[in-house]
This record gives sequence, C-alpha cells and structure tokens, in this order.
Amino acid sequence: MRDGIAEPTVEALYSEEWTRLFLGITRKTFGRMTDPQALAEDARQRLAIRLSRLESDGDSRHLTRAYIFVAFKRCLVDAYRELAGRPAPRKWLRELGALGERLFELRCLMRLTDSEVLAALRDDP
Repeated sequence: MRDGIAEPTVEALYSEEWTRLFLGITRKTFGRMTDPQALAEDARQRLAIRLSRLESDGDSRHLTRAYIFVAFKRCLVDAYRELAGRPAPRKWLRELGALGERLFELRCLMRLTDSEVLAALRDDP
C-alpha cells in the first residue's frame, strides 16, 4: 500500500495488516454481541467477493484505503444482520399496517427526529 492507495487485488485483503485492522473494527463494533473473529472473516469474504467482481468487470480504478474500510463496514453489517436477523417493528407497530412500517423505518432505521418524521409523513402520498 502506498499513499493511501490500496492494493487492487483480493489477495491483499488477507495480509496481516488488513487482518489486524478488520478484526479491530469488528471487535469495536460487534465484540460484545458475537464472536468478532468469525464475523470479521465472514465480512472479509463478502468484501473479497465484491472486489473480485470489480476486478472481473475490468474496473481498474485505484481503490483507496478509505474505500476498503467503508466497503468492509458495509459487509460487516450485512454479515451481522444475516447472523442476528434484521430489525423489525414491534407488534403494536405492525398492527398499524403501512403507517406502522413507515414510522418504524423513519424513526428507528433512519433515526429521524420527531419533527423530521412529521415532515416526512406530510410529504408521503
């Protein structure tokens, strides 16, 4: 790696440096909830698949270190959601139907404030 430009190969993800960095991110984010080493490995495999698709598509742009970190964090969240399940609204919200689903999406998933939720609901058809 030089000047913030990452190695554009999938094999580079399995270096000791990236292993240490990925495990640190996973421990910090999900260490209390699950086995961080197994989760980091799942996320790294997902990232390797995504990067191999970029390579096979002939995308020759230089991958920055920041790009790999962001892509890894997204893969990490995907791997954790597959393991633990996706967040779902509580029963009373589900009973409200489409409105309950929309409230859950705005407030819990998008983390909007009350005034932002009201503004978004006014704009909905």
